[in-house]
Amino acid sequence: MTIKYVASDKDDHFRGALIENAIASESLSMPADWITAGVQKGVISEMSFQSDQNLDWELLFWSKNEYDNTDLDLSTVITRITLAATDADQVAGSDQYIYKNPLLANIGYMDEDNSSKVHVSLINRSTTAKGAGDAGKVALRIGITPWDDELLGMRHEELTGGAGGEEEEATFESWDILVDAAGGGDTTSIDTAIGTASTATIYVKQGTYTETITGDVAGQHVYLEPGTDIVGAVTVSAADVSWEMGAGSSASLLFTWSGANGNFIMRNGCDLSEGLLASGNLNFMDGGGWGSIATGTNNTVHALRLTGDDCIVTNITSNLAAGAFLFDSLRLDGARNIATTCKVIDSPDEGLSCGTTSTDCLALGNTVLGADLNGIIVGGPASRIIGNYVIATGEQGIDLSDTGDNSVACGNICKDQAAGQDSILIDANGENCVVASNRVDDLGTSNGVADNSGTSVTGANNESAF
Repeated sequence: MTIKYVASDKDDHFRGALIENAIASESLSMPADWITAGVQKGVISEMSFQSDQNLDWELLFWSKNEYDNTDLDLSTVITRITLAATDADQVAGSDQYIYKNPLLANIGYMDEDNSSKVHVSLINRSTTAKGAGDAGKVALRIGITPWDDELLGMRHEELTGGAGGEEEEATFESWDILVDAAGGGDTTSIDTAIGTASTATIYVKQGTYTETITGDVAGQHVYLEPGTDIVGAVTVSAADVSWEMGAGSSASLLFTWSGANGNFIMRNGCDLSEGLLASGNLNFMDGGGWGSIATGTNNTVHALRLTGDDCIVTNITSNLAAGAFLFDSLRLDGARNIATTCKVIDSPDEGLSCGTTSTDCLALGNTVLGADLNGIIVGGPASRIIGNYVIATGEQGIDLSDTGDNSVACGNICKDQAAGQDSILIDANGENCVVASNRVDDLGTSNGVADNSGTSVTGANNESAF
């Protein structure tokens, strides 16, 4: 969202002398196009202040030009901002003092005079008087965006990307519904909050929520504070829903995303104890880092599975302990699914599988550290297996199966497959595949790349033993 600026003029505004605790007030014009459009409200997210004198200041923002009227009904203060002299420095030890951005949170501003102005007062909080005219010049500059409820209560760094692009967590003041297990919000139940209103933004405070959650309202955004635990199954069946799980949060039962156009963002360190199933189309799942993990302690589901079309999963770890139950650690079953930069720790079956119902899938830059069967198996046609790292497999490192026609495997590293198994295998009916530029392990027995199809192309593979 574009930030515009409202600024005072050093030659026209706040020109008078101010003794200690004295006040001067100005009404500063909003951006010209806002004035033309009659815009009266916005969100202040940036602020800079410069002064010829190093003094303690205070800024008061008002919704009307009555400013500090002694009639409390007319004195419509919005907020107070402190500018400490200790937070100001000069450049090279000379000229004006530049104060640090004082904003801790965004400010919702509305001009109730309907004049497209920002009404602001300056108070001198120092014993030293502010000089008059050029002896006491000041300059105030405010960054403002069009009014947006989701911007209110957010920290300045979250809107702008912060130093080094780091993000800050949102705060609950900006959300429509506050959920607090301890009883301090609008409800103690996430499921109740979801059913309360359409297109709501829902803030969930840290706590344990023992409930079954049915996300059947479209267009909602749900934010979980770090360390929030859901003890129960979650099913998001509505379209255009987004969830954000704070770092270290968890869901103890299967998390199913059957709605379309979903956005599921986890901060690093989240735990989906019984796995994640994305059965709706056009969904995006981001674990936020390999500290987030989808598992399957009961071995009743694949740890991570995409069955909808055009879905993406990235930046997450999956793990199924070795056992008798044959489920894959990460499985793509839809059309044009993508798995990128994921990590598979272990699997009692396939590590990463493009199932027989999949088509045109992409496995890019993933790491498979172990699987009882194949590290990566391609069961659907026209799959692209690129830049993956696969080790310690019970069968092939990568298997382009009989139904994986027209697939490509390039730039992969495969090693330490079981004795007698191939690093990369093209099955007899896996026609017209390309396997090139891979680093594979022939185990010293010529089990690097094996082409049983007779119609595929292999080349430029390094097949020496590791």
